[in-house]
Amino acid sequence: MKEKAIYVHGLGSGAASSTISTIRKVLPRYDWQAIEVNEDPVSSVRIINAAILEHRPKVLMGTSLGAMYLMYADMSFCEEDAIRILCNPACDISRIIRETLGFGEKEYFVPRQDGVQHYTLNEDVCTRFENFQTGCQTTPGKGRDYAIFSIHDELIGPTGVLSNQGSCYKAGYQILIDTEGGHRLRREVIRQIKQEIIEKI
Repeated sequence: MKEKAIYVHGLGSGAASSTISTIRKVLPRYDWQAIEVNEDPVSSVRIINAAILEHRPKVLMGTSLGAMYLMYADMSFCEEDAIRILCNPACDISRIIRETLGFGEKEYFVPRQDGVQHYTLNEDVCTRFENFQTGCQTTPGKGRDYAIFSIHDELIGPTGVLSNQGSCYKAGYQILIDTEGGHRLRREVIRQIKQEIIEKI
């Protein structure tokens, strides 16, 4: 029986993201569970924690906002040797919304399990993220946690990438670099994860 693994998508996406299909093809040794989250950090982390408790995953992987949520996940329900992998974590999500994505009603990129196809970004959403990140503690890395950053990340930007790298390093994550891609998780980066992390387990 395959070991369980959890994937958490980014902002504006869902459990039906094409990324999870690629992950399943490149990393078939795991039974991947795609967890659907939203723009509410409290309920989203609660959803992730419930999935961790149910599946007891060997690997947790998230991209962008999903990666940021994983930083707050309750790892005590995982096996001691579980691995957490953050891909281009959007640690400064409020700044990204205000400066890059902009306010207004947005459409999800994929059909959602919850049936909702639109979401709204506004100042209240930014404040909700900021209050959550100020009031909650990230769960520290255990030496088997990784964060991978793309140096050409067009969404987070070079200053944000450097700042996020520093935050993840201080929190105990091992840092990997994608020297070619942008914010979206590419097949080549998943292969890099396979070679530099998974195959060394």
